[in-house]
Amino acid sequence: KQWTEKWQPAEPFDWNFVPSTVDRDADNPTEFPRLMYYAEKNPDWPYEILAAEYEQCLKMLEVIKNENRDVTKIDTNSLHFRNPVSTKGLVQVTMGSPQTIYNGGLLRARVRYFDTDRARPGLPLDVAALVEKIEADRIVVKLVNLSALNTRRLIIQAGAFGEHEFTEVKYYEQNRKESGQVIRAEKKLPVNKKFFAVELLPGTSIRLEIGTRMFVNKPTYAFPWH
Repeated sequence: KQWTEKWQPAEPFDWNFVPSTVDRDADNPTEFPRLMYYAEKNPDWPYEILAAEYEQCLKMLEVIKNENRDVTKIDTNSLHFRNPVSTKGLVQVTMGSPQTIYNGGLLRARVRYFDTDRARPGLPLDVAALVEKIEADRIVVKLVNLSALNTRRLIIQAGAFGEHEFTEVKYYEQNRKESGQVIRAEKKLPVNKKFFAVELLPGTSIRLEIGTRMFVNKPTYAFPWH
């Protein structure tokens, strides 16, 4: 039997719109605005995706609060639509990655973070991260230490499994003279490894432009200190 495809024009939609839906596995509605952000056409996307995740969490908590089913008839599939925990927005914003697929999907991230002082995966306390741009051989990451008292230390890894390699990192160092004049100097450091360390003083931020070679290392689950 021969199959024929009948083309029909799709309904117009806003590529920048971030929905807050019950089914957070619907990738396209949240991937389109993310890619538009990297194209510098959707500047509010980081806020909007996190706001959508928060709204989704509130919806699920309301569903849980009003639960009236017989507990003996609840199965695992029905629990999926009552889960208040959603990580898609955080993964997209901080790691520049699409959401992992359930049942064993691997995280295809451009960067991964490790807390140096606590020797564990993830961002340190008080540290926020935003992937601002993704290109074939470069990624731009902004880090902010929200603590007014504590220095935070972290490691940035090239890829979720160290499968990439960083070539160099460029940033700007800003100082203020006694006269009040602000001096901004470009700094560039060679890396040529799959990770490097960052130290953030209290209340500071840094924007890192990181050169990257893709898929040059054997993927591993080992942490940097292993």
